[in-house]
Amino acid sequence: MNNSVPIIKPHKSAEYEFQQSKYDVAPRIPFSQIVVGPSGSCKSILLQNMILDIYRGCFQRIFIFSASIHVDSVWHPVKEYIERTLKVNPKKEKVYFDEFHNEDLEDILEQQYKISQFQKDHKFKKLFATLVVVDDFVDQVSFSKHNSMLNALYIRGRHFGVNVVSSSQKFNSLSTIIRVNSRQLYFFKMRNYKEIQTMVEELSALLIKRNFMDYKNIHNARHTLLEIYEKATEEKFSCLFVNLMESDINDVFKIIFDKKIIVDDNI
Repeated sequence: MNNSVPIIKPHKSAEYEFQQSKYDVAPRIPFSQIVVGPSGSCKSILLQNMILDIYRGCFQRIFIFSASIHVDSVWHPVKEYIERTLKVNPKKEKVYFDEFHNEDLEDILEQQYKISQFQKDHKFKKLFATLVVVDDFVDQVSFSKHNSMLNALYIRGRHFGVNVVSSSQKFNSLSTIIRVNSRQLYFFKMRNYKEIQTMVEELSALLIKRNFMDYKNIHNARHTLLEIYEKATEEKFSCLFVNLMESDINDVFKIIFDKKIIVDDNI
């Protein structure tokens, strides 16, 4: 054996599990996600379905940050599920937030860290999972681009079972840290070309052919991603789902969850 060359490999560590969705196509927990689309594009309906169907029974606590949490009817069945099924009394435990304060998110992260550490110390194999939904607030640039706690949630939350999904009308209003650390993205039909341009700039590298970083291939990759986006969003309320945790490029892009978009096998 040649000891002069180090071998880089992962060392064994404790493995933990989380309750997963009943749907095989759903991203695995823990996750960090972004939902982008203009008003009326069904972003809130997607969030509602994530909680009431796709990940039903997967989270022991769900926290909703939304300016419309007490006025938008889309949240009524979600609140009913939290209170009746999860047995949460919102008068004793704050789980709905119509204003955003860093301290509230900090408290959630600290509480979940303590629970996670307790379970690990006591050799639990399946850990307690929490979902944090941030809706509406991220469209305020002063909130999203300079919010250290939300950034921290995307960077570290998964390490102790905190899952996060933020919805926004503008992809650009989300910080670079949030965009880079998101594992899955949902794009409804966007109205502003600058938002589409940011998506293309940040994701088209996935479609560049191996070892061909010349202008022609970069241009082709951008064009292909635009075609994928247009195909996925051509029908009303449809969206492009991008799963960055997939290793096979033909599993990365889908229309909603079920329809794969097959791209060049040589990528």
